Amino acid sequence: MLFGKRRKREFSQEEIEQVINDYSEMVKSVLREYLPRWARRAMNKAKGRSGLTVSKENEEIQEIKRVGISAWLDRATQDVFEEISSFTSDPASLKSKLDSILKEIKRKWKIK
Repeated sequence: MLFGKRRKREFSQEEIEQVINDYSEMVKSVLREYLPRWARRAMNKAKGRSGLTVSKENEEIQEIKRVGISAWLDRATQDVFEEISSFTSDPASLKSKLDSILKEIKRKWKIK
């Protein structure tokens, strides 16, 4: 093995689901803090009662395995910021809070 070359850690499907759940809970807490009440209610109504179906969930997990969990988390954080920043009064602090959540998740799960 060459110096500086490390194998990427392979996450199991259950670990990926746990990372997704942890990340979504942290993002929800930030959204409660930064979004006005009317926007939170509108998001809940638009989402409805349906979650991801099993086939959609499996497709998402395959996508995560293909691009890597770190890249997926980076993209998800950027997507959340782009969707939400227009509704907040302070987008800069929202961005820093989302970045700190991303770092915390990566540190917790030892994602490089």
